[in-house]
Amino acid sequence: MADYWVSQQRHYCKYCNTWIANNKVQLQQHETGLRHKHNVENYLKRSHRENETKKKESKQIEKELRRIDAAARLSMYGDGKSGGSVKDASRVSSKQLGTVPSNVGGKHHVHPQQNGAGSGIQVLGQYDEFGGYYDSNGGYYDSNGGYYDRNGHYFIYDYQNQIWQYVGWYGNNTNENTTKINQ
Repeated sequence: MADYWVSQQRHYCKYCNTWIANNKVQLQQHETGLRHKHNVENYLKRSHRENETKKKESKQIEKELRRIDAAARLSMYGDGKSGGSVKDASRVSSKQLGTVPSNVGGKHHVHPQQNGAGSGIQVLGQYDEFGGYYDSNGGYYDSNGGYYDRNGHYFIYDYQNQIWQYVGWYGNNTNENTTKINQ
């Protein structure tokens, strides 16, 4: 019987972009080498860096989409002159709410007037699962704890001083005045 030649399998190292003989000695020698260790370290650093940039970009995109959504909702339903109303917008998937626990995700989505028992926050409008909370006057409570009135002015509630602070038009940071809200 004639002997014939069979090639040995080879192992490809993706960190070093090289082929190595697929035996225990050669693999161990390659993996303990400085070049391989340096290439693995660079690969991990690069992947972590790319992951961080992807997270930052997705957060920026999400923030921008929320801002655009709030501006569109305000322009569509905020002034009451465009034909649509807040009730029409939230009729499809809205629920009448009484109180909401005050520890909802750390963000205040509703009017910050505490109810008598102090166990929750009094809701003055309807909740739309796609948009947030709307009050009966056409205002909108956004997911960042602020409030857009029907004219497009943006307010943030200051719990320490018990006042709404005017931030600006659609989130422009002007701090022109501070308004006391009757609760």
